[in-house]
Amino acid sequence: QINNQRKKINHDRHELEQMNARLKSSNARLRRAQEMTLKELDLASAVQNAFLPPTPGSLRDWDIALTFRPCFGVSGDFYDFYYRGDTLKGLAIYDVSGHGVSSALLTMIAKPAMADTFFQKEFHPLDRIMASINKTLASLFCDIDHFLTAIILRFDGTGVEYANAGHPDLILRKADGRTAFVGRDVDHFKGEPLGIDCREKPYHAEFFSVAAGDMILLYTDCILEAESARGEHYGEARLLDSFSRAPSSSAKESLDYVLAAFNDFTRIEDVMDDLTVIVLRKKASS
Repeated sequence: QINNQRKKINHDRHELEQMNARLKSSNARLRRAQEMTLKELDLASAVQNAFLPPTPGSLRDWDIALTFRPCFGVSGDFYDFYYRGDTLKGLAIYDVSGHGVSSALLTMIAKPAMADTFFQKEFHPLDRIMASINKTLASLFCDIDHFLTAIILRFDGTGVEYANAGHPDLILRKADGRTAFVGRDVDHFKGEPLGIDCREKPYHAEFFSVAAGDMILLYTDCILEAESARGEHYGEARLLDSFSRAPSSSAKESLDYVLAAFNDFTRIEDVMDDLTVIVLRKKASS
């Protein structure tokens, strides 16, 4: 019996040693796979960052500041500036549904499609440009369960043409401090998100005037939906209030104030969405 028990113990020890060896081998493979995934994510982030346009620093009419904060290294948020020389002609901000690499890859498809359409149809109404972009993206996304929300602005001297496809509303702050969402008093102003259906859909464009010292705030939904430690959403009211109180001497100072208020309310390490915020300030005519 003792000999049999000894044999059983030796057998069990051998089984445990083999199991331990298999676990070590599996852990090593998992570590290698994780390292490869992180390297690929870093590469994807670098590729996407190469597609990101730099903030225009010496425009004639506009002072611009932005923050771009991916949640997982790569982002489903994107933005683009359309300008000639030192004149800003247009701006787009958009947010692809979902998160991670798949959404980031789709931003790289959407960006050139939107830019090409904007310049090819430069003299068309902005609502028709948005409809054309939707048709293009719907054909590209037809086999993919994704869509995107977007705002496109077109600048013309003292005026801004504005179209919205399911995106959080633009905020305008006048030089005298009056701050409000633009387009909410217009029936059926906001169109459907892009890329869902290529059938002809109506989009609408709103025109508003701007003067020296006026500021525009664009953002993705992360800033509205992020929660405090008590589970409260940051929401539109807090964003509107922070923008109305922000310093108005430069776009960067205003953006810094808005982000500081947001970061004070939320625990930034718990924000599980991509964040993009852009502030534009109209310069005085030279």
